[in-house]
Amino acid sequence: MVVQNQGGSASAKPKRSPGRPPGGTEEAFRARRHEILRAAAQMFNERGFHETSLSDLADRLNVTKPSIYYYVESKDALLFECSGVALAQMQLAAAEILTCHTGLERLETFFRHYTRLLCDDFGRCLALTDPRWLEPDSRKSNLAGRRALTNKVEEFLVEGMADGSIGPCDTRLTTYTLFSAFNGIARWWKAGRDPAPDDMAALTLGTFTAGLKPRQT
Repeated sequence: MVVQNQGGSASAKPKRSPGRPPGGTEEAFRARRHEILRAAAQMFNERGFHETSLSDLADRLNVTKPSIYYYVESKDALLFECSGVALAQMQLAAAEILTCHTGLERLETFFRHYTRLLCDDFGRCLALTDPRWLEPDSRKSNLAGRRALTNKVEEFLVEGMADGSIGPCDTRLTTYTLFSAFNGIARWWKAGRDPAPDDMAALTLGTFTAGLKPRQT
């Protein structure tokens, strides 16, 4: 998947093993962990990954830095988990996509879900961060998830050309062009000012589908 890079270089941070805060339920633990991940995604989006420290996150949450280690072992793990939330949400779109009849319909449904994601904290984090910033094992898994998205879009283009809903095109070039256009939404979209996510998806993809649909000779 094409992503927009941010500058800076990662600094090595010691890893700690996450534990569990005393007391509380499993449900409360998961809810608090999700809250921490969302706060981290927001800060990465606002400041940049390299410019955000765990101390900054602790200040945002009004907690001590050691308390964060109950929920996550490092800043690398925070970025990996934030991206993982976004990738998991895109997997949920598969059920609706399977109900579509043509390649073009699948493409439109995919990018409608993807745009909703890009207008959320976790999706923005996925689009605005570079997997090269992650440590090797995390990077490998993250890249596999991103690659699965690009492979799906290429499949939809191939299916669309086969069923006649999409005209001939270079699937790889078209896929990367589409992701480049949509990922830009993560940088500038603002709730209340810009069109709603579904409208943004229709407007953005409409610019392309007008050129993708076969023309009558």
